[in-house]
Amino acid sequence: MPDKTPTETPTAAPTEPEPARTAPQPARRRAGAAKTAAPKLNALEDPDCIPGEKDYRSFYVEDSAYFRFRAAIHWTSRNPDADDDVPENMTAAIEDYMITVAADLEQRFNGGEPFRMPPATKRRGRSARRRRNTSP
Repeated sequence: MPDKTPTETPTAAPTEPEPARTAPQPARRRAGAAKTAAPKLNALEDPDCIPGEKDYRSFYVEDSAYFRFRAAIHWTSRNPDADDDVPENMTAAIEDYMITVAADLEQRFNGGEPFRMPPATKRRGRSARRRRNTSP
């Protein structure tokens, strides 16, 4: 006959109340610490700029300009008479144009040196873009 002694159910250990959480305190500068200005980096010194690296970029261009450009590059890049005058594709054409314009502006307005990095862009919220793009 099995022993019929009551089995004890373990009770959970008493829990201590969780300590109150406080909001993190903002960092404070030490007294007398000099405020150092960030160095002025030029556009080619941007930490995100990797020489020789190619990356996807997105631009909004009017359809008529895009379709004309695409057709012109496509057909002239296949024309033997235009061998050295036409880039092989749209990407090469846009890249050449960007380099030419940047060099021209640097020469004319910045002593031939690359301009400094522009400030970080602040993206608008989706609703702000929608309001801007709606017609009355």
